[in-house]
Amino acid sequence: MYLALIVIIVFFGNLFSISHGQTSYGDFKVDVFLSGLEVPWDMSFSADGTLYFTERIGRLSRVGEEKKVLATAETFSQLRVEGEGGLMGLALDPKFADNHLLYVCYSAWKGDQRINRVARFIESQDSLQNEGIILDNLPGSGAHNGCRLAFGPDSYLYISMGEAFNPELAQDKTYLGGKILRIKSDGSIPEDNPFGNEVWSFGHRNPQGLAFRSDGKLFETEHGPEVNDEINVIEKGANYGWPIVTGNADTDTFKQPLRSYYPDSTIAIAGLDIYEADLFPWQGNLLFVSLKAGRFYRLELNEDGSYARDEILLDRNVNSPFGRLRDVEVAPDGSIFISTSNVNDRNDSPGPDDDRILRLTPKNK
Repeated sequence: MYLALIVIIVFFGNLFSISHGQTSYGDFKVDVFLSGLEVPWDMSFSADGTLYFTERIGRLSRVGEEKKVLATAETFSQLRVEGEGGLMGLALDPKFADNHLLYVCYSAWKGDQRINRVARFIESQDSLQNEGIILDNLPGSGAHNGCRLAFGPDSYLYISMGEAFNPELAQDKTYLGGKILRIKSDGSIPEDNPFGNEVWSFGHRNPQGLAFRSDGKLFETEHGPEVNDEINVIEKGANYGWPIVTGNADTDTFKQPLRSYYPDSTIAIAGLDIYEADLFPWQGNLLFVSLKAGRFYRLELNEDGSYARDEILLDRNVNSPFGRLRDVEVAPDGSIFISTSNVNDRNDSPGPDDDRILRLTPKNK
């Protein structure tokens, strides 16, 4: 049941609105924080709680004390918005409070060639300025672009790259698709990368989520080929099997997934974060969302880091009116933000308020 507390508080130049329609689910409640968006793809918070997010059509926005669109499609060189390509990954520099640097991964045209690239901008005077392309000519396609970004505790930038519909090349360590990449913030290659290039791990299909735990362990979510979506623990130089194997396989050659969903269908697993705040009693749990199934999951680990159990908290076929879910991000205050993915996306007719960013808080607070 919806309690319409405030329908629209602020219009952002008719681009999106902040609204508060609240729904309760078990131990938490859901507020519609933003509506009227177009595929909000990635979200990131600064230390002061300001939300930054991308929309695949080419917008990058900030919501805090100020409410501002910082960039539109023209900001990004030869931006390619088609299929599942566009403006996607976002990461704030580890020293963002001092240097105001942020990083994006987006699809682009190079002549008639489809590519992806990683670029760095300075946030200044309520806009993104001084684009510096730090990694270019990455494999690109209409889908399977990957393009999630995350800074590690080593201050290096990790990048997920889909295999751009070249599955056999996911096993080729010289091809940058189907990989997790690792670079310095200026685009140069760290000396301790395992293969002397940008590649950190290989044998991936379409990695859609990256998140570091406070102890430095890197987790990844990955779309399977209609079956066997995966959650992986990413290790230096490891081979995750695509296209030779998917899901759990009886072999010592390939790194086994932490968890595989499902052997007979796909949930289209997407964004991922680790809950290490105090607002919910979920410390150390993996939080992730799915597109096709429209689900929000909470996954618990055993003390040795193995899979223990998981719980579906939102499900479009059971208790959720929000449709496809794209990303999840834990805010500094411990609340949880989830973005939907219904506008100009596959298999869906968007609702009148789509797309949205949702905010989850405990029901009793």
